[in-house]
Amino acid sequence: MKQETKDRKNLFYNGINWSIADAFTTPFLVPFGLALGASNLVIGTITSLQNLGMLLSQVPGSEIVWAVRKRRAVNNACEFLAKMSWLAIVFIPFLPPESWLTVLLAAVFVSSFFVNLSYPAWTSFIADVVPKEIRGRYFANRNTYMGLAAIMVLIFVGFYLDLFPKDDLMGFSSIFLLGFIFGIAAIAYFAMIRGSKLNLSEHHLHDYLRIGGNFRRFLTFNAYFGFAYMIASPFFAVYMLDNLRMGYADYAMFSAIAAFAGLVSQKHWGRLIDKFGSRPTMFIGVLGAALVPLVFIFVTPSTLIWLIPVQIISGVAWAGVGLANFNMFLDTTEGDKRIVQTADYNIITIVPMIFAPLVGGIIAESYAFPLAGIPLVFAVSAILRLGALPLLSRVKESHIKKEYETGYVFRHFVSIHPVRGMMQEFRAVNKEIRHFAKKL
Repeated sequence: MKQETKDRKNLFYNGINWSIADAFTTPFLVPFGLALGASNLVIGTITSLQNLGMLLSQVPGSEIVWAVRKRRAVNNACEFLAKMSWLAIVFIPFLPPESWLTVLLAAVFVSSFFVNLSYPAWTSFIADVVPKEIRGRYFANRNTYMGLAAIMVLIFVGFYLDLFPKDDLMGFSSIFLLGFIFGIAAIAYFAMIRGSKLNLSEHHLHDYLRIGGNFRRFLTFNAYFGFAYMIASPFFAVYMLDNLRMGYADYAMFSAIAAFAGLVSQKHWGRLIDKFGSRPTMFIGVLGAALVPLVFIFVTPSTLIWLIPVQIISGVAWAGVGLANFNMFLDTTEGDKRIVQTADYNIITIVPMIFAPLVGGIIAESYAFPLAGIPLVFAVSAILRLGALPLLSRVKESHIKKEYETGYVFRHFVSIHPVRGMMQEFRAVNKEIRHFAKKL
C-alpha cells in the first residue's frame, strides 16, 4: 500500500475517534452547565471563552510550527494537553459546589486554547496529505463516517443520562471520561501519519498583518457570518431542554436527526462542490442556516413534531456550510503562507464570535419586544445570517474555470427525485453503516 494511502487511512481513523470523543463531550457541555445551575449569560460565557481560547492561541500556534517545524508533533502535544483539561471537568462532581462553574469555565478555556493552538499545524499538515483534486470527495466520505459514529454515541448518551436523577452529575462525569479516552485514540492515529516534509520560507511577525485581495474578502464574510450565527448558537440546547422541556434522550434524538440529515447530504454536497464550486454551494447552505432559527421560534411543547423538519433543514444546511467553507479556505490560502493565513483566519473571525454569545445572553435575559428571551435571539440571528450573502458574493474561487449562478446550482441541489433520491442516499448510508460496523 502506498504511503499516501496509508496516511489518508490513518487520517480517516483519526477523524472517527475524534468524532466519537466530541460526541461524548461537546453536545452535552451546555446541558452539563444547566445541571450545574448556569444562567443564560453563563451559557453564553462558556461559548465566549471557547472562542477567546481560539483567539489567543493563533499566533503562538503558528510561531510554534515555525520554531519546531514538526507539524504532527505540535498537533499531538497540543491535543493531548487539551484532552487533559477534560479530566478537570470529569472531577467537577467531587469538588465543592461553589467551585463548579468556575472550574467548568476555566477548563473550557484551557481546552479550547490548546485545541486551537494545534490548528495551524493541523490545517497545513492535512492540506499536504489530501490532494486538492479529491478533497471534496475525501472529506465528504470522512465526514460521513464521522457523522455515523457521532450519531450512535449521541443517541446512546441521551438515553444513558436519563438513567440518572436530574441532580446526579455522575452520568455527565462518566461520558466525559469516555470522551477523553477516545480523544487519546484519535491522537494515536494522527501520530501514525507520515505526511511530507515542511518547507517554510522566512517570515516575520508583520506577515500576519498582510491580508489582502480575495483572502480578505473571505475573512470579512466569515467574521460577519460567525457573529450572525454565534449570537444564537449556544441557546438552541437551552431552548430544547428548558423551553421545550425535553429530557436528555429527547434532546439527543432531535440532535441526532440533524446529524443524520447532515450525514445523508455530505456526499451530495461534495459532488456539488467538485462540480460547481464552493461559493454557490455555500449560498445554499447559508440560506438554509438562516431559515433554521426563524422556524425554531414557532416550535412549542405542543408542536414538538415541527422540530423534525427543522432539524433536517439544520443538518443539511450546516453540512453544506462546513464542507464548502473548508474548501473555500483551502482555495483562498496559499501553500507556504497557509500557516500564517490559518492564524489570520482564526484571529479575525473569532473576535466577533467572542462577543456574540454574550450579546445573545444579554438579549435573552434583558430585552422584551413582541418577542422576548431566546426567541428574540433567534429572530435577530436569522436576519443577520441573511445579511452575510452580499459579502459571500464578493469571494472568488481561483481554481474554478466557469462560475455558476446560485439558482442553477440550487436546481441541481433539489433535482433529486423526492423519493427515489432520498432512498438512494439512505441506501448509501446504510451501506456505510454496515461497513463501519464491520470495522468496529
